[in-house]
Amino acid sequence: MTRVTALSHPLLLGFEEIERLIGRAAKGGGDGYPPYNIERIPRDGDASELLRITLAVAGFTRDQLDITLEDKQLTVRGKQQDDKERDYLYRGIASRQFSRTFVLADGIEVKSADLTKQEKEFRRMEGMICAMTFQERRTPQILNARRRQRIAKGSGVTVAELNTLLNRFSQMQQMMKKMGKFQKMMMKMGGAPRMLPR
Repeated sequence: MTRVTALSHPLLLGFEEIERLIGRAAKGGGDGYPPYNIERIPRDGDASELLRITLAVAGFTRDQLDITLEDKQLTVRGKQQDDKERDYLYRGIASRQFSRTFVLADGIEVKSADLTKQEKEFRRMEGMICAMTFQERRTPQILNARRRQRIAKGSGVTVAELNTLLNRFSQMQQMMKKMGKFQKMMMKMGGAPRMLPR
């Protein structure tokens, strides 16, 4: 049986390449992960117009990402593997794989690929956490002004940046407690599916 498409009309000869590109673009859509932006960068003098593609790949490091350009097709793949050495108390971020494909028109040239902003922020957070003692990581409530200054100095950040990290952590703890209380209430009312691990 012959496949009939919009571009297979007898008067539209020579459009096979466009049809193939449309098919590739449709296959590259996937499940919508990771989300992305495409933005137009204004011209700077005689320079040609630029497009910037930004993908939200939180949790991936540079070595877990692969970017290829082949046959007018830009493909970004991410692959994470479970770290068997980590002992998770709660795990809400799954290790996953993705592949995002962009079909490029004639004349579009890929200039560079960069992961600096996300990686830099992650390294700063990691530095702050690593500068804490085991007891400080376990009970951040003991962090007085003197300890906070020591951690900030040891990790190369300001005390304000450390305070922001600690506030986010505190908010996450409060949210997890509320979820636990909500789960217990739902169980009493007839049993809802478990949201938190025991």
